[in-house]
Amino acid sequence: MQLLISLFLVLAIFLGSFGYMIFQYDQEIRAK
Repeated sequence: MQLLISLFLVLAIFLGSFGYMIFQYDQEIRAK
């Protein structure tokens, strides 16, 4: 059970940082 929770946390952090990168990239395109 503990492994599942830690795996979920890693996945959430990965998706969060990936989504933030896409958001920053999108903002740069709109600025031009």
